[in-house]
Amino acid sequence: MNVSIKFRTGEVLRGIRSGEYVLPEGCTIDQALDAAVSENGMTLADHDREYLFALLNNRQVQMDNVLKDGDSVWILFKILGG
Repeated sequence: MNVSIKFRTGEVLRGIRSGEYVLPEGCTIDQALDAAVSENGMTLADHDREYLFALLNNRQVQMDNVLKDGDSVWILFKILGG
């Protein structure tokens, strides 16, 4: 299936490619993130994952949400302040 993934993750995944990814049916957002990271020759530390969240078709969802063909995903960095 084809899924559009866009990234706004600051330094966490600097330089990762936004665009169309071909993923297996039943893939979750977290699995899609892993596939994109791997395809781009990058790594993502477990502690960095907790600072990321996802929008699926413009709605905030959990990272274990299952994707469908044609979905649009944004992977975003949580803004922290204090």
